[in-house]
Amino acid sequence: MNHLINIARSADPGPGVQFRLQAYGASAIDSFLRDVLSLANASISGPRYIVVGVGFDGSGERQVSGIDTSDFAGKPGYAALAHEFIEPPLRIHYHAISVVGKRVGVFEIGDCQDRPYMMRIDYSETLRRGDAYKQSGELSIKMGRQQLMQL
Repeated sequence: MNHLINIARSADPGPGVQFRLQAYGASAIDSFLRDVLSLANASISGPRYIVVGVGFDGSGERQVSGIDTSDFAGKPGYAALAHEFIEPPLRIHYHAISVVGKRVGVFEIGDCQDRPYMMRIDYSETLRRGDAYKQSGELSIKMGRQQLMQL
């Protein structure tokens, strides 16, 4: 757990670590799926992390907002969503940690050796079967044929 606290406290956003100030919630499942896909398709080795409840202000200062326990009470079941919509299957675990006295969530995505990761079935009109994403800075960008062939 200490490595997760260190990531939340001191890691910079990058291809293996993404920060989100607010919880995803039921209205942002498409954002969650895009974020998982973009991290899973990153050209790095080892696990990847989405830290929820920590963000950065306009000057780059780290902000810890924390999240409410109800945000991750199992509805939606984020790991189940990833398993249902993303292929090939990947390991994703949620960990609740405390940073400066506030509850922070960390999604740990296992070592992704079977790239490219793609949508297995349609989730919405904008997130369809076969869609794949990669991380570019702090944005998730839809991959085209050339990017998929490079993987």
